[in-house]
Amino acid sequence: MKRLDAVIIATDLYREVPGADIRDRIRLTVEGQPATMEFLLHYFRAGRNPGKAREKLLRERLQRIPLPLNGPYLQQYLGRRGLETRVVPFFSHQKEELIELLRQRPAAVVISTTFFPFAPQTEAVAAFVREYAPDAVRIAGGIQIWKSHRTRLLLDQGRIPTGIRERVSRDHFFLDPSRPSALNVLVVSDRGEDTLAGLLRRIREGKDYRDLDNLACFQDGRWNLNPLKSEPHEFLDEALDWRQLPPEFTREEVPVHVGTGPYRCDFCDFCTLRPVRRRSMASLLEELRSIPVIGGVRQVFFTDDNLFFSAAQLEEFCAAIREADLDLRWRAFVRADTVKEKTAARLRDSGCRECLLGVESGDREMLARMNKKATPEDVLHAVTWLNRVGINTQSTFLVGFPGETAGSVQNTIDLLNSYPTDGPGLHVYYPFFLLLAPLAAVSTPESRARYRLEGYLDEWSHETMNSEEARQEVLRICDSVKMELSPIYHGERIVPWLSVQEQKRVFVLRTRINRLQRGLVPPEPEEPLWNELERIFLSTQQP
Repeated sequence: MKRLDAVIIATDLYREVPGADIRDRIRLTVEGQPATMEFLLHYFRAGRNPGKAREKLLRERLQRIPLPLNGPYLQQYLGRRGLETRVVPFFSHQKEELIELLRQRPAAVVISTTFFPFAPQTEAVAAFVREYAPDAVRIAGGIQIWKSHRTRLLLDQGRIPTGIRERVSRDHFFLDPSRPSALNVLVVSDRGEDTLAGLLRRIREGKDYRDLDNLACFQDGRWNLNPLKSEPHEFLDEALDWRQLPPEFTREEVPVHVGTGPYRCDFCDFCTLRPVRRRSMASLLEELRSIPVIGGVRQVFFTDDNLFFSAAQLEEFCAAIREADLDLRWRAFVRADTVKEKTAARLRDSGCRECLLGVESGDREMLARMNKKATPEDVLHAVTWLNRVGINTQSTFLVGFPGETAGSVQNTIDLLNSYPTDGPGLHVYYPFFLLLAPLAAVSTPESRARYRLEGYLDEWSHETMNSEEARQEVLRICDSVKMELSPIYHGERIVPWLSVQEQKRVFVLRTRINRLQRGLVPPEPEEPLWNELERIFLSTQQP
């Protein structure tokens, strides 16, 4: 049997960033299980047996959860260059599959860090691989490695405060170059595909790879970084052909990437890592046509941080999608200020069913401080127009940016309570609190001095708030928003087997029961509310 050039470990099942404990308090749960639409269906069908419902939900989740793009992308990119690879999409939940592949003695194992944000997570995966395949070259690449390099540059420039250096070093590679590692090689590039292909060819041929550009190799007890050079980027227009990939990659929803955008929010540590790039429409349409039709449609999630830079670009995109006649149903991150009354209809007609809106605040001054380049009015207009045409929204909010006060948080609550809830759209919200990352503009020494800002990640303080106060403000938002809007239940999607009105009623009932349990609303019996939920779910024809 031909030896595998590499096994690719793409990610793990999503875990919420710090603050999950706060958000968990405002979600209805049954014996610790979030009461998602899917869970409630199984719960009531199982005679209110949470154990049976949880088991069925887990089986379905592993079969249906959308796969990350990095795995199929790397497999096809490397395959087109003559390299044989296999992908393990979810590390923790596919360990048996991974062990079986490792027993085939692959030449290398590649860990993509796109969804492993901290070095200890990557090291834990590498240590597991080393146990079962000690002879394989263990490689990590992706955005977390690039972040580590950029963070090391800040350290060298004296731009990381002394008090947080130990914690920053713990979470990144290179800052402590002699820290022992289970990895052999790191690919250090904002786009490392070409370097990775060259590295795997050297490994296949039994040649020394340690002189390749864009690599860091762990040898003689430390990381040694080679010169960094720009990679060729013509392959950005190299369309994925989903028909040539394993069928398990094309589940109910397929991830597709268009490009990177020009916006630079001050809280974001990702936006400056890559230059603005956008693939051609011809390449995009070619890829979309290759996606299998399931149930009469192609379901797509565009993974870009912002799919459109302007209302004009939105219109051009939607016109091209409509003209291609793709039977597309899609969702994407969309800037609120690109949604106008007429562009909302264009979105709907092109197949858009959900817009993810990075709202961040309902306070005009806070949005300006964040460099959001949007206003609360932009947001409310966008949600109103999307609601009228039946496009659902998911709004994210960031609490605790310097300048945040109880008053600015109240403006966020007021904005959410202004969202329309009487039309054909469904609206959920996702509150975060500030995470202070070294590469974000707000973390620069200049910003720290300006705002009297101290701390790192989820432990910080500044002149108007600290992280514990921000956590409580997140809780206040969730407890003050009208019940027709739902807080995010992670992993939940709007379901086609309940009507819009039924799903809205589920939103209200879930939140009401949660607030009853926490003593936030006048007492009333819970059982009639559970009975109403049961009637809704047992009336559906969903198999």
